Amino acid sequence: MAQVAIEGLTKRFGDHLAVDRVDLHIAEGEFVTLLGPSGCGKTTTLRCLAGLEDPTAGRISIGGRLVCAPDRGVWAPPDQRAIGMVFQSYALWPHLDVRGNIAYALRRAGVARDERDRRVLDMLTTIGLAERADHPIGNLSGGQQQRVALA
Repeated sequence: MAQVAIEGLTKRFGDHLAVDRVDLHIAEGEFVTLLGPSGCGKTTTLRCLAGLEDPTAGRISIGGRLVCAPDRGVWAPPDQRAIGMVFQSYALWPHLDVRGNIAYALRRAGVARDERDRRVLDMLTTIGLAERADHPIGNLSGGQQQRVALA
């Protein structure tokens, strides 16, 4: 079973067809890249998957759960999709330090403090920034900020 299943995804902005019947199935553990020229619908497809954009038609399932099907009135908001998205601009909180940025989503998800602290430390170690946990985001290089955004 696909971990992510996109079937017939279509998105229109007025008369402009941004995404035209995209089908994509991603298995657990599979790494997929969307490639194409500017304006071909890559970002719009990902925004639909994350719940940041309402598709015009099609279906999206995550982990076997239908999260979007406009023809059936199904639409789960972004916070109920258990999916993350790293924006091109990193979308980090400038007022939070490295640890705070990594902990933010876990805190919003209601993860208990002890578990959250453990997971943040594991992630800091994984991305090689444990020694910079308390540093302001603005003091990091672009590559380091990108690693924080991924974490």
